[in-house]
Amino acid sequence: MGWGEVKIKNMTTKIFTEAKAYNPPGHHSMVALKLHDKELSGTEKFWMGLSHFLPNGGAEWAYEDSPTEKIYFVMEGEVTVNTKTETIILKNTTAYTSNLLKEGK
Repeated sequence: MGWGEVKIKNMTTKIFTEAKAYNPPGHHSMVALKLHDKELSGTEKFWMGLSHFLPNGGAEWAYEDSPTEKIYFVMEGEVTVNTKTETIILKNTTAYTSNLLKEGK
């Protein structure tokens, strides 16, 4: 089993405080934690991470190159997303899917 992993009746539970940081390409001034993926917990159709962006931190636009959809949940503050055609402000306590960001909606 991986970091802080507990098996509960066919569920894999991860302990947040034991998650390891990683450096995703194209990101800056942030900390990323990978919580679930094929390697860590056997998930095949998605992965789950937690990112903490510092002020002025960010990531390059790469939605056209990504084969997976992403769901973003802003826990505190705001995140500004600059698409190729517009700027979108993601507000706290709201979930967003990457397919909406791809289309600029």
